[in-house]
Amino acid sequence: MIELLAVELLQHLLGKGVDQGIGQFNLASQITLTTSTIIPIMMLTLLPVFARSYSTNPDKSAVMAHKVLKMLLVLIFPLAFVITVAADRIILLLFGPGYEAAVPALQIVIWSQVFFAADSVMKQKMIASDNERAMVRYSTLGLIANIALTIALGKIWGLLGVALAAVGASAFLLTL
Repeated sequence: MIELLAVELLQHLLGKGVDQGIGQFNLASQITLTTSTIIPIMMLTLLPVFARSYSTNPDKSAVMAHKVLKMLLVLIFPLAFVITVAADRIILLLFGPGYEAAVPALQIVIWSQVFFAADSVMKQKMIASDNERAMVRYSTLGLIANIALTIALGKIWGLLGVALAAVGASAFLLTL
């Protein structure tokens, strides 16, 4: 979702070549959208389990969250690595020739999914433990960080700066 905001901010940052820059970033973010969609669906299926576990045994809930986090990271790290290494072939396969400029953005922005996956587990744990207000505050701070990083890094490095901002904002959100 962070990437969608970045696409909007790119329009204001790039000046010349706006359409091309937005298209390049959008291609990269479309690939990350797959994992951005699958991870929340997985987490939503686990929310009732987290909630029941937390209400009966908070310690057991923490252990379960830790196991789910490990499982997600074991799945997402290799996926991010493979996409990083094969980004040029993935872009060529999915979009054809002429879109090679999106490769570096994809190689960067895919790593936001590692932080997104970990943060998803933490958010579900916060919901299950009745800490929704804190989660909303953290999400708001993450949005502010995303906007600030996108503007700052986008002005300095353009498309790659916006990709770095997506990763940085995701990492920042996880640290809260």
